[in-house]
Amino acid sequence: MNTRNPVYVVLFMIILMVLIGLLLSIINFVTKPTLARNEELLKNRIISRAFVMKPSDESAEQYRKLVTDSIRLEPNGTYLSTDRTRVGFEFIANGFWDKIRGVIVLDSSLSTIVNIQFLEQHETPGLGARIEELEFTDQFKGLKIDKANTSRQLIQIGGTKIAGSNNRVDGITGATQTSLALMIGLNNMLSEKVK
Repeated sequence: MNTRNPVYVVLFMIILMVLIGLLLSIINFVTKPTLARNEELLKNRIISRAFVMKPSDESAEQYRKLVTDSIRLEPNGTYLSTDRTRVGFEFIANGFWDKIRGVIVLDSSLSTIVNIQFLEQHETPGLGARIEELEFTDQFKGLKIDKANTSRQLIQIGGTKIAGSNNRVDGITGATQTSLALMIGLNNMLSEKVK
């Protein structure tokens, strides 16, 4: 057969595409349960960290048990610790490149942040992606929410600190847009939940 014949080339490419598509479909089908388990583990790990709870070991089962035994998901999407001392909310912010999703946990009075953790972010590595680093997230621990602020700026990320204000954390140098997007997303969510 003449391998330079256009019909041969087209048939060869069609067969090759079908085989590759079939192979990818099989891989997707086989790995789907593993991917679902890994996503559940990641979410349970993030929620545990947000609620400042540590399992006895790092296994997926221990994280699942810790979350199901200690945190209840309310019908309105709010996370509530079983001892009712902490309340968590998922938030979404429009980051510089993509959505930033996370969990913020407040005390039962909804006036102080206990912790913040991120479920998903696709910001620039070394810049905006630094929102996941402890140096940034630890600033939120104990941060007061300024419920009296009429401009819906319950918390402030970056900018100049206002005298007597306890609701500001430092932004990330070189990631102003990520810091601003996170602040807007958090303030929008908090203004709905804590007022």
